[in-house]
Amino acid sequence: MPFRFHYCFICSLFHWPPLFAVMTAIVSIDPTSTASFKRGWVRFPASAIGAALAMLFESLFGNTAFTYGVTASVTLYLCYQLKLYDGLVVAVLTAVAMVPQTHGHYLDAFLIRLCTTFTGITVSILINHFVVPPDYAKLIQRKKQTLFWQAGDLIRTSLSFSKKPSSLQKSWKSMDKEWRAAMTYIQFQDSEWHYHRHRLEKLDLIKSNRQQLKDFQPLIYHLFTLLQSERPYLTGSEEKWLTECGELAADFFQNESASWCDAASTTRKQLVMWFRQLSQQNTDTLSPKMKLIYELIAVYDIMKTMSRSRCQAR
Repeated sequence: MPFRFHYCFICSLFHWPPLFAVMTAIVSIDPTSTASFKRGWVRFPASAIGAALAMLFESLFGNTAFTYGVTASVTLYLCYQLKLYDGLVVAVLTAVAMVPQTHGHYLDAFLIRLCTTFTGITVSILINHFVVPPDYAKLIQRKKQTLFWQAGDLIRTSLSFSKKPSSLQKSWKSMDKEWRAAMTYIQFQDSEWHYHRHRLEKLDLIKSNRQQLKDFQPLIYHLFTLLQSERPYLTGSEEKWLTECGELAADFFQNESASWCDAASTTRKQLVMWFRQLSQQNTDTLSPKMKLIYELIAVYDIMKTMSRSRCQAR
């Protein structure tokens, strides 16, 4: 409603048709204020090209199917050659929508279309910047919590040896996707710091989440290697103990208040000792059991690093 009110008010004030303003605004939605400013400078000249071509071909060929096709094609070609990539959609929509509405008075129609397009872009930027500025802090926090929960669940299930590798790989892909999305939102929020003032608590929250996600990145690689490794032969006691190791690691990632504790430190030492014993028996290559233990040691090292970030955040 606020968008519709501003566009209709400005267009009715100058007796302009609001169609192009609303249409431009819809396709000009951006995730950040920075993107709105940068792409706005590209979308306006692109829409001018589309409007000019629409009038040119409508005057030559009339309101025919060929006019629509050649207008859209040439508009895309020129915008691509001029590297106006962010304005391709606006330019083509402007060109195609303008063909049936041009009936002589081409200069007046061209200027009006430019004004309405400019209105749509400008009002969208202003509202995006001042009225409803993007805020990704809560979304980043939720993404991080979801990501850590997925990681804990993946560690637990992979070390309980209860699921097939194919299902675990699907879980890993989902986790990797969540991490990439969280880092993208952090980049969006970082770009907003240049244009908006924020409270110190929010800045600290973003800083803490950014550091924890950076510390988390190596875990994605090690879990992938762990899932790709051949399942080793384990005795009943070995399998039980590894399951307990997985439960301890899963609790660390799924419980945000958990920190590096004596139990985790002791478990890591035992894993290192076990790895050394196996390495003395297998001097040539890494056995599947050694690969499993090595990756689990790496997981505990990441837990220790992330624990420092959590303590600093508190």
